[in-house]
Amino acid sequence: MKFNTAIFYDLENLLKGYSFSPQTIKHLSLTRIVDDIKSVEGVERLGLQRAYANWGDPRLSFLQREVTELGIEPVQVFGFSREAGKNAADLQLAVDVIETAHLRPALEVYAIVSGDGGLGAVVRKLHEYGKLVIGCAYPSAASRIFRGLCDVFLEIPDPEGLAETSPPSPVGASEVTDPRNQHLRRQVAPLAAWTPEQALDKVREVLLFYAREYHQEIKNTGLHLSVIQEGMRWALPDFAPWRFGFGKFIEFLQYACAGLPLGVVRESVTGCLVCFRDHLPPDVTLLPDLPPRELHSLENYQALLSRGAPCLRLPSPEPLQVILSWLELNGLEKELLSEAITRMAEDLKYQAWEIQSDSIKFTLLSLAYAGAMVRVPQDKPLNEQYFSLTQEYLTRERMLELLYETAYRKIKTSLGEVEEKILQRLFVPGNLPV
Repeated sequence: MKFNTAIFYDLENLLKGYSFSPQTIKHLSLTRIVDDIKSVEGVERLGLQRAYANWGDPRLSFLQREVTELGIEPVQVFGFSREAGKNAADLQLAVDVIETAHLRPALEVYAIVSGDGGLGAVVRKLHEYGKLVIGCAYPSAASRIFRGLCDVFLEIPDPEGLAETSPPSPVGASEVTDPRNQHLRRQVAPLAAWTPEQALDKVREVLLFYAREYHQEIKNTGLHLSVIQEGMRWALPDFAPWRFGFGKFIEFLQYACAGLPLGVVRESVTGCLVCFRDHLPPDVTLLPDLPPRELHSLENYQALLSRGAPCLRLPSPEPLQVILSWLELNGLEKELLSEAITRMAEDLKYQAWEIQSDSIKFTLLSLAYAGAMVRVPQDKPLNEQYFSLTQEYLTRERMLELLYETAYRKIKTSLGEVEEKILQRLFVPGNLPV
């Protein structure tokens, strides 16, 4: 899989300006948005993520952990006035999108999390460059121009329209926001603990609930994957597709729908939906059912390691070894992440190593999340923190050993066991800890 996708978040648009309500703060989930984007065909691995906002606003601290875990680069934007209607973020976002399209030809898919109609010109320009464009926004805030121009449009549940009177969630169950899933939680009990076999039965119970209770809606328009994914998280706390061997939710759903009257379809405007197999809307493509997948595979290990904490997004083995060797020779002390990436990329290029900046970035962040780096100050956004290697991890062997042990523990905790021959494929060539 290649790094072919960039996501640009207009947080001013998501928050509806800086007079946002506590309801908006409570229910905004960047993780859910990323999961929806990853379900779109053509999206492989995320090579760039930027979120535009006035990060100096202390109310945005609630997003800091999610931004860090998802590997999103926070971009500081100062508004031009205090008027709620003024959006400074979309201007900077538009400039950066076009600049990135010129400088990063490997990025083929652009997801723009904003419904601002003024970004229609950006979408047209991206189409001129041959890029696939995914739009994401609240249905009530999405410009018809922007929505119509995007190749795929994903609706984000609007937190302002969510009921506040839902019964409390059982311990361990995920919070629900969509009204259909608020109905689901009154009809389907979650599993506090589950095996894959029990989980598949519960997933199909959820799917059949939608088929029964929202039969007409599914016949008319289909049901978006984001609704179903939220329902899965309610019914199966700690649900993740990699716990079944799938790197993407859409692939898991193609597996779970096998043998059911429901199937996964692809539609040109809204992306992927679940529809009745015998009543498909026009202009959709029914995706094939998928067989079970091996839990222990290289793709599944990569998906698992790149989600949640500690987040390990490792490049392929050769650039990983080159980057670690460079760190051993040159060290890293009190440098901004952007400065360290630039210095390393230029130095390696001088030595005839063509290492992508993303490979350097993900390696440095993986080392930081694994505990090999000190970052200060902790209360600042990631792009304002200074990185230093700790004394314990100054050699390539120790850094490699730490990454391997961290990856091993994370997989062991999640799956119960680790196939070391598969895990080692993330780290060879080079010396591996035994």
